[in-house]
Amino acid sequence: MIVNRFMKLFEGYELAHGQYRVQNKEADGKVSGRAVTVSEPATEDNFKSHLNGTDYILGIIMLKQDNSCNFGVIDVDIRGDVKLNESLESLEKKIRKTPLVLCRSKSGGAHLYLFCNPSISAVDMVAKLNEFAAHIRIWWIRNISKTNVKS
Repeated sequence: MIVNRFMKLFEGYELAHGQYRVQNKEADGKVSGRAVTVSEPATEDNFKSHLNGTDYILGIIMLKQDNSCNFGVIDVDIRGDVKLNESLESLEKKIRKTPLVLCRSKSGGAHLYLFCNPSISAVDMVAKLNEFAAHIRIWWIRNISKTNVKS
């Protein structure tokens, strides 16, 4: 079942998950709202709701209790200071020989996922994401910052 595959790919923090509560939808599809931390693990129903496109926007906290993670992401935005200055097709060509998985974001940017099994230390994940970002000339790393990774 696809939900179980997503749950395995996006294993995260065992005691909590995030939820984004939409308050406004812009014409270009970008949403604004409030992110909250739910103090319980993400459930199969949470994943189903998210994958079915309901208002339950699920956020997985990548950093596990043992300071490891089995996925990381490079967020390439089309807004703000760091923007995607090429087509998604061109970006896809750059990552073909890497283990990165390209997904288009709702705003038209890209998320480049790196999955690993078994989990690796968060420090190693950040280093690997930075290495790939430098290789493809993307410098914006999101979601795992050095401030929340213990060496």
